[in-house]
Amino acid sequence: MRHAEIPQIAAVGTTDAELVQRARARDEAAIRTIMQSNNRRLYRLARGILRNDGEAEDVVQETYVRAFTHLDGFRGDRCGHHSDDPATIRNDCRASLDSCAGPVYIDYMRNGT
Repeated sequence: MRHAEIPQIAAVGTTDAELVQRARARDEAAIRTIMQSNNRRLYRLARGILRNDGEAEDVVQETYVRAFTHLDGFRGDRCGHHSDDPATIRNDCRASLDSCAGPVYIDYMRNGT
């Protein structure tokens, strides 16, 4: 019986810009690292709004699906400026995930699913 390989997380010191670039190339370790570094914050946001653990988990999962589906459109900038500053890129990544979470929550509440 062959066991599935478990993707590792990206090496310590990998910049957020590198993670996004690697995630665009479907690098599972980069995707896992992005998710692990944002899970707690996104879950707390969703849980604070929904007040239900299961629903919050669903919203976080859907947020990731939407974010990674549209990752090719992520430019690494906000308000029309480009930055190579790691802190700015990290904040832009978080803002992008947060901007996905809002519409997911609204859709969730409208559809009841």
